[in-house]
Amino acid sequence: KRTKGVYVPLGGKKLLTFMDDFNMPAKDTFGSQPPLELIRHWIDYGFWYDRSKQIVKQIKGMFLLASMGPPGGGRTHISRRLQSRFNLINMTFPQESQIKRIF
Repeated sequence: KRTKGVYVPLGGKKLLTFMDDFNMPAKDTFGSQPPLELIRHWIDYGFWYDRSKQIVKQIKGMFLLASMGPPGGGRTHISRRLQSRFNLINMTFPQESQIKRIF
């Protein structure tokens, strides 16, 4: 905590947060994914709202790294609105010959 309502990592460092299975939240009846909308809100505005104390908590110096598998089997598509906030890298599964060469 740096000042009232502003939270930063200690010692002037940066915080990298990794979220696995980013596309796991199920869609509700309106087609949105509320947990992912909260993440998008934080990316867009840079703060969380504490409803119990009714104050804004600014989060500084934090980066988000997320991974997800292809849609299907409980995984869904994420919204383009959220997807536009990330740099995307697509990696396909290696072929059998490549796996044998690696291992």
